[in-house]
Amino acid sequence: MTSDKAIAHWTIDALVQLGMQRLIYSPGSRNTPLIIAGTGHSALEHHTVLDERSAAFQAIGAALMTEQIVAVCCTSGSALANYYPAVLEAFYSKIPLVLITADRPLDRIGKGEGQTCDQTNFYGSHIGFSASFDESTTVEEFKEVFSHIHHSLAIKKEPVHINVHFDEPLY
Repeated sequence: MTSDKAIAHWTIDALVQLGMQRLIYSPGSRNTPLIIAGTGHSALEHHTVLDERSAAFQAIGAALMTEQIVAVCCTSGSALANYYPAVLEAFYSKIPLVLITADRPLDRIGKGEGQTCDQTNFYGSHIGFSASFDESTTVEEFKEVFSHIHHSLAIKKEPVHINVHFDEPLY
């Protein structure tokens, strides 16, 4: 299985460049491009945890044990809400956790579809930095935003949220 979603590959590649070595997935359909990009990256250790809350706390544990950036990745809708308890823990404990959430295209949000919510800036004041990308994001825009992500993770030791809007087909 392959994905032509450049933004998924850019996200994973940039996080690996920042030192991420472990990625924990809570699989769904919407985050398939991120799963494909991550599992295709030879520098990453992969884990699948079906329950989002458990996945996020496992990521915190791994970050504490390895003293490295660890990411957790989920599908759209209510899935990212299950990460919130771990976000609070990471924020107040200064743990560099990355939350990667897949999302529907912007033009489909707020239209009554199931498993859809406003995911942009979802974690509010409990996140060091929040970014939202879609498939029209340019490399220059991406790199500019990723400098802020690096600052939050490496300097401030705060969790970051990366929300990625994907159009269909997903793969």
